[in-house]
Amino acid sequence: MQPGALLPDMETNGDRSEFAAARLVPPFGTVLKWFVHILQLERIGTYAPDPADIARQHKIQQALRTLAQRRIDSLPHGEIMQEETKAAVCEALESALRATPALPFASDDLTKAILNIWKGYEHVSGRITAFSAHRDSVLRAMLRHATAELAVRAAAMACLCDDPSSAEDRPLWSTHKQLQKHLKTLNTFGSRERAVQALSTSKGVMDRCLDYLEIPDAGVIRRWDDHLSRATPPGPRFGAHHLWRLFVGRRVWEQIEKTVPKDMRGELLRAYSRIKRKLMTNIRMRTTTEENRTRMLKLLLVLGRISDPGLVTRIVQGEQDPLWRRHIEALCVNAKSPTLNIIDVCREYASGASVFAAMQQKNSRLAGAASKQTALKTSATSKKPKSFSKNF
Repeated sequence: MQPGALLPDMETNGDRSEFAAARLVPPFGTVLKWFVHILQLERIGTYAPDPADIARQHKIQQALRTLAQRRIDSLPHGEIMQEETKAAVCEALESALRATPALPFASDDLTKAILNIWKGYEHVSGRITAFSAHRDSVLRAMLRHATAELAVRAAAMACLCDDPSSAEDRPLWSTHKQLQKHLKTLNTFGSRERAVQALSTSKGVMDRCLDYLEIPDAGVIRRWDDHLSRATPPGPRFGAHHLWRLFVGRRVWEQIEKTVPKDMRGELLRAYSRIKRKLMTNIRMRTTTEENRTRMLKLLLVLGRISDPGLVTRIVQGEQDPLWRRHIEALCVNAKSPTLNIIDVCREYASGASVFAAMQQKNSRLAGAASKQTALKTSATSKKPKSFSKNF
């Protein structure tokens, strides 16, 4: 170990892979790859740059090349990156996000925010390794916390897109079949063949969208949105970018669901809908200028943290589950300097698991002692001599 080093020297990719596998959460490189895959940022069709804007097209293509580098592929295996390399990756990701039509980041500086999230994630990843003896409990804490963060971001996006209020107990994308059914109701063209013609796309693209929930290219989804806005009954039945958000929601859940224990899936989906709904309601009750409101919503979308303690208090007061109250409270931070209270939450989970394990061991010992005592009594009884009268 070198002086001042926090991690042991890792000379080979095998050493780094072993170290990465020992973490309680995936390396940030894995999260980046998931993020790029879920939003389909690696595909040029995701963007719709003006053909006359050569500079913007060049910037997008350069960002895609950076995100596709083999260097990015090595991150999930514990590869340690220099700060300038991290900055280059974050700048490429910013360029891709700013060029994504459905996202409200056209004039925002995201590189620093992404770098801070990266740094914070690595900090959390290192700190919670202290609770590795209680991996299952910490996983449940992280899944609940991630659900609360995603609900905050979804609420911010829904408010930015002017979604109507909803009382749904689970999101529309909670199951593949449910989302497919909803998409069919939005396919007001009459048939897939007519949809292909109206949207100026191919049958293969339409099949992949409806059957495999692949996000349509920017041009296709824009024409589909335009068609929905003109469909009967008149008036918007949902906010802007409804289709894009449905596809992204389903793709996010598909990725997360792989790591969620079966007994938690319903709980996470209900909590997501509940937190999102309550946050949207409280945001809309706030009296402020449109500029301040938009700035606040963008911060919520990027950070997944709430800077207004009063807003958190109102949401927590309506939450009956004490575990979820703790996770919501952990999201209340200073927006300019996000704290990471998830470490404290994980410590609480680990402590509870430790106490529970100790109780189980004690009960097991008591049960073993009682069983042994019963066996001794049974053995002693069976060895007593038969009575004199019966021996006659």
